Amino acid sequence: MNIETLKAFCAKPDAGRQNLETPFRVGEHVYATSGWMIVRVPAADAPDVGERDDAPNLAHILSALEASTDDCTEEVPDVGPVPVHECEACDGNGKLYFCDECEGEGDVYWDTARHSYEATCNECYGTGKSDSSGTGEGETCDKCGGKGEIQEDREEDFIVVGGWALHPTNARLLRSVGGRIKRSPHGFRSALKPIRWAAVGCDGVVRPMEVDPQMMEQRAGATP
Repeated sequence: MNIETLKAFCAKPDAGRQNLETPFRVGEHVYATSGWMIVRVPAADAPDVGERDDAPNLAHILSALEASTDDCTEEVPDVGPVPVHECEACDGNGKLYFCDECEGEGDVYWDTARHSYEATCNECYGTGKSDSSGTGEGETCDKCGGKGEIQEDREEDFIVVGGWALHPTNARLLRSVGGRIKRSPHGFRSALKPIRWAAVGCDGVVRPMEVDPQMMEQRAGATP
């Protein structure tokens, strides 16, 4: 597995987990993780990756990594490209305007005969900006860059594989390396513990999403 493929399993820069942004070596293996999924390869296959003082502690996950991969037989289906969604921050407008209700401050104030009060503005939820109404020319929405739409995976787009609900980003990564996961022995399950996966030349664990089993059954439309 090349270094670029390993980096795809790492946390993104905007995730706020700097020590997970690059692969690292521990003993005879090299690891990469986003916090949701971890991949490991023999250190000999990634000779340019070394040990790091700030590498995450894997003590809590090593036992799961030592479980057998013999029953990792469930193939991950084609998830398709990352979907495009309307930007929720600007309601698809691409711009944000100063909120008229709080005059862009994010808070509203009022007085009574005995007290003064302050509260978060209900129109803009404290941001000081509005998605559609308001004054001025408006500012470009930071979240979508003014496009009005965002290409991203969302939790509601979960994929059912082997009775587990996987985040589409994780499912797409697993498929890219030919990963197969362990099938749930009890039908559709919402699990808190990571489950085993394996592929040629690499293996790891992935944490399923907490999704109601009935929702998974409806999404799968058949047996797990």
